[in-house]
Amino acid sequence: MILIAGDSWSAGEWQGNHTMSVLHNGLAQYLSDDGHLTINLGQPGGWNGLSIDRLKTFLKLNSYLVDKITHIFVFQTEWIRDIEPTRRTMFSISNDNDFDSDYQTLKNRLISRFYYSLSNIGKEYNKKIFVIGGASDTIWLTDFSKVYPHVEILCQSLTNLLINNNHRVETPTLSVFGLSSIQYIHDLKSLYIDKDFDQALKDIDQGSQRYKLFLENKNFFWPDGTHPNRGAHKLLFDYIKNQSIL
Repeated sequence: MILIAGDSWSAGEWQGNHTMSVLHNGLAQYLSDDGHLTINLGQPGGWNGLSIDRLKTFLKLNSYLVDKITHIFVFQTEWIRDIEPTRRTMFSISNDNDFDSDYQTLKNRLISRFYYSLSNIGKEYNKKIFVIGGASDTIWLTDFSKVYPHVEILCQSLTNLLINNNHRVETPTLSVFGLSSIQYIHDLKSLYIDKDFDQALKDIDQGSQRYKLFLENKNFFWPDGTHPNRGAHKLLFDYIKNQSIL
């Protein structure tokens, strides 16, 4: 049995940003067609804290299935979604003290919290969790599993894998849709993150450049222009098969 968690990038090919109609179930469908019982917990509009919460809830409520689970794939989405005031508690962020710091410190704290949370799940259930850089890239460490036991970066950047046939990226894009939004910029200011705002502006520009890549590569990011289509998910499936982990 394979579990998949994440946001809309984990859910397959979409049509329309407003109707959010699924045309193809993506990686989950290809895994199922390959003979693997696959459960997809991913849903559109999610954030990293919500993905972790869904994964934890599923494992807790379905403990009788844990022994049958062979792989857990988690698509990482934008870290900045986790700073929205209505979403803080979903990621064990309970008060403004967590945000009373410079921008880079907050970013590092939230990113590491994501991997530590996955590591704790992996240790509790004795499962390896494979991370896929989705709407944003994931980070890369040479000894990643030593720092975050039970967690392995399977694909650092799905975007780079699709466009350049290389999942590794030197400078990860960690936010695309959020940081390109004026509202998110105001949110950052309201959370006292003004000591390192130049870095925030660099992330905004990097995210804008990544968004342009989506629009310029319709063979992978179409029909809605912001999600990988079934062809992209097929390439991801083939890449995973080539890693000899299934």
